[in-house]
Amino acid sequence: YFVRAGIKQRWNSLGATAIFGEYGLSEDNIIVAGAFAGAGTEVTRIGAGIHQWIDAASMQLYAKWDRMELDSNNAAIDGNELDQFTFGGVIFF
Repeated sequence: YFVRAGIKQRWNSLGATAIFGEYGLSEDNIIVAGAFAGAGTEVTRIGAGIHQWIDAASMQLYAKWDRMELDSNNAAIDGNELDQFTFGGVIFF
């Protein structure tokens, strides 16, 4: 399952701002480094982000952080963690 919740509000003169958090859990049927990780494997994912609309420039900016934690009965891959940062923007014309 995966859940994302947040709020979108116009807090400044640039445009609307969305702030959100997310949580997800995947069990079994997980592929790690091209191989099936086996039964009893879980990936927990947490994250947070912000999305800013800039109305005057027809532009959007965003930044997001995700952390994924692997819990497995397979000792070779158990305990692996990954932090991922994503940021960027788009201009509509």
